[in-house]
Amino acid sequence: MAALFNKHIVVSYVVLLIVIFFLGSALILAFNISLSSSLNEIEGQRRNQEVKNLICQDIIMNLNKLENSFFRIVVMTSEQAIDSEFNNYGTYLRNIGEDLILLKEGGIYNQQILLNLEDIDNYNREVPFVATDTETVPFEFIEIAPKLVLAEDIAIKLKKLISGRNKLKSNTRAFADIRKSIFTHVKHAPPLFLRMHENANAIFYESQMQFEEIDNLVIKTKKKYFLAEILIVSIIMALFIIISIIIIRNILKILLKQKKTQEKMAAEEKKLSTIMNSVQAGIVLIDEKTHTFIDVNPKAAEMFGASKENIIGKDCHQHICPVNGGICAISDLKQQVHNAERVIARNNGSKKDVLKSATKVNIAGKNIIVETFVDITEVKQAEGKIKQKSLELEKQFEKSEKQRKAGMVILGDLNKATKKLKVEISERKLAEKSLQDSEEKLRTLNIKLKEKVVLEVAKSREKDRVMLVQSKQAAMGEMIGNIAHQWRQPLNDIGLYVQNIQDKYEYGELSEDALAQTVEKTMDKLEYMSQTIDDFRNFFRSDKNKKKFLLKDSIDKTLSLTEAGFKNNFIEINLYLQDNIYITGYPNEFSQAVLNILNNAKDILVERKIEGPQVKINLSRQEKNVILTVSDNAGGIDENIIDKIFEPYYTTKGKLTGTGLGLYISKTIIERNMMGSLTVRNIKDGAEFKIEFKTDL
Repeated sequence: MAALFNKHIVVSYVVLLIVIFFLGSALILAFNISLSSSLNEIEGQRRNQEVKNLICQDIIMNLNKLENSFFRIVVMTSEQAIDSEFNNYGTYLRNIGEDLILLKEGGIYNQQILLNLEDIDNYNREVPFVATDTETVPFEFIEIAPKLVLAEDIAIKLKKLISGRNKLKSNTRAFADIRKSIFTHVKHAPPLFLRMHENANAIFYESQMQFEEIDNLVIKTKKKYFLAEILIVSIIMALFIIISIIIIRNILKILLKQKKTQEKMAAEEKKLSTIMNSVQAGIVLIDEKTHTFIDVNPKAAEMFGASKENIIGKDCHQHICPVNGGICAISDLKQQVHNAERVIARNNGSKKDVLKSATKVNIAGKNIIVETFVDITEVKQAEGKIKQKSLELEKQFEKSEKQRKAGMVILGDLNKATKKLKVEISERKLAEKSLQDSEEKLRTLNIKLKEKVVLEVAKSREKDRVMLVQSKQAAMGEMIGNIAHQWRQPLNDIGLYVQNIQDKYEYGELSEDALAQTVEKTMDKLEYMSQTIDDFRNFFRSDKNKKKFLLKDSIDKTLSLTEAGFKNNFIEINLYLQDNIYITGYPNEFSQAVLNILNNAKDILVERKIEGPQVKINLSRQEKNVILTVSDNAGGIDENIIDKIFEPYYTTKGKLTGTGLGLYISKTIIERNMMGSLTVRNIKDGAEFKIEFKTDL
């Protein structure tokens, strides 16, 4: 019950581990969706502010054109030129007024894109603009709109003065007065245009500042969500590590209890074997189909007059029930239990009378007949003597009438014979009682034997399952360490990016391009870390059905999950992988088998402190076979143990670092599940593991 309880705890923690993983993934996904939604909203504000900047630039450009047009009107003499330029002046005024209304009420802004190409017109693009507050009159409208009216009045008055000047050219005095009025009028224009430029530049500066605030808001939002996501991932990894430790502890407890149970079972089996060998009744096990002996105890061998080795494998009818012509009461007559007196044939040709009991049991899916018998030869001989004595007494009784004296003698003899008969009957009853006791003990022994065989089969299957789970958990622990190694460098890079942004900001060197590049590199690192989680999840997903997969992709995926451990120990990995090699099997189980071999190679290279450590992986097709070899330069495997490394629980790493299951599980996956072969041999500088499959044509 305690072992079963511990198994339920392990299963519960594994389920909890899966739930935490999926909840963490869902939470990270929700954070990404929320970030995307926030960024989309901010991006809308940014685009709107960018349009506002374009409108402000358009106002400044039209103000420049307006001022230039004003002073061109002053120096012009042709009426036609003055009218044309005055029309341009009015156009600039209208453009500025329309831009101010657009800033106040919102609408569609027509952006003109200059292509600077011959024979190709400039491109106009309509961009929507949303005013932030249509109820309140904006500052730019209050500051510039009245000055536009004043600029229009000045231009109208100037046009009238110029027209009058042209008409009075013949009147020198009047012409001079009008000219003086024009220059007096014109002197007031520069301050007006200057104030309008100042107002327009202030509006543009304010819009630009708002644009930068929005950019800063984007950075802060991304940073906030990034830190939250890092915190969630850290919590999930911490929970993974804690729960994995708990699972491993419970598995170790289960294994310890199983070991004690096995020792207890071995003691029980020894005790049962001792009882079977010491019981004074013959016990034999017979195959129901072939009717051959499977096992006999020493008493049965003694009754048959042959050794145990000479009896096993022979037809049972050579010794038991020879007179029945091969007809079995259990298998042929379908009786559940058969009790009868029988004659057994001994090896030397003699016979023995026995009292036999037979029944059928199922052991490991195989029907076996268990027969027990007790020697009753002496009882039969006693019965024969009694019958013979009875006949003699009858003859003597017939003569008693003829000779009284002789009858008296015979009567005396009869009394003696009767006493002897009573003694023989009493002995027979004792023998029968002993036989019944032996049969009861044999029946109990058969029941216990059957229960223990069934229990051992179940425990063997459970042991295989626990070993597979233990190997999975050991691989999971190794993979968590690999992910920690793989994340350390991206996290360091992201920290440097953030410090670099802070330094550039403090020294005033933070440009928009530099910021965009830093954000892009940071997102690349985060995407790499997210992909690591996806690879980790896919690696431990169970394969339910066989499928055709590319060996090179599976090997690359395995290396991506474990390469950090090799890099941290400065171990070089050389790949020689042939493309387009497919097999049918379980890709995740195959990856686990390769991972176990790679981890063993890494551990032995680190343990032996090999200079210039390296691992070579070679994948090729040779005729109809696919061959994958993984070799190292760690010095090879001791020839005294090389034949034992695939056995379960055999490890050279010690109990603290090795479970002894990795290579056993790899061999089980390759040979039992994927119908391939996994072998090992020593080469020049180290060891070479070889996986071989029949290729898919």
